[in-house]
Amino acid sequence: MLLRALTESFHDGLEAFSLFGGQAGKFLPAVNWGIRWEGIEQWDLWGGVIKKASIEHRYTSKYTENTLITDNGRNTQNQKVQIGFQPLIGLTMSFDEKQLDGILTATIKYSTTTDYQLNSSNRATISKGSTQELQIQAGYVMKGFEWNFLGLSLKNEVEASFMASYQSNDRATYDIINTQSNGKDGRILDGSSKIIIEPRIRYNMSNRVTAAFFVRYEGTFTEGAAQPGFNSTQVGLDIRISIAGGR
Repeated sequence: MLLRALTESFHDGLEAFSLFGGQAGKFLPAVNWGIRWEGIEQWDLWGGVIKKASIEHRYTSKYTENTLITDNGRNTQNQKVQIGFQPLIGLTMSFDEKQLDGILTATIKYSTTTDYQLNSSNRATISKGSTQELQIQAGYVMKGFEWNFLGLSLKNEVEASFMASYQSNDRATYDIINTQSNGKDGRILDGSSKIIIEPRIRYNMSNRVTAAFFVRYEGTFTEGAAQPGFNSTQVGLDIRISIAGGR
């Protein structure tokens, strides 16, 4: 009876993710929604620089249960609830090509997900995992500009991109019996933070000379884990020259 009460309270205590509570809520659809708002480029605060912009918001939830049914009855072995905003807020923009002499696009997204899990092997503890992520991407392309060199009219093209992301992961537990040992966010076990920064630039001259350069930094920093974090930096340069001719 105690195990059955714990199983039911785990689901019902997090029923905010479901349209229906009780046993029926385990089999009926959970709450999920997505919102996309376009046309915000018409707001005056952009000053006419942005050609097109939109805001995105999406919420997802999922309940999973593993149950073993035998002659002795029904035994719930594992329960898991996943809820998340992917993204909580996302902004996509494309700027006026005429004002910037090229095509500039940018995307910013912030997402957060949380999962709670209850295992039959440890009925007195609920584990929690949470992830927060911020992503920034931008790209710029300028085509068709010309300059003269030794009497030749050379057509040029430049592409530049920038990508940055920050991800934070935390694991915690909640003691069901000894609730005084739980903090606001449970008892933190460990966590990690991951940072990636990568700018790139590519130059193309009359389809004869192509040069590309990039720098990528990646770092992982741990908290309370047995293995320490690490970081690395990569630098790359690629130059290609095409020569054609004959008699």
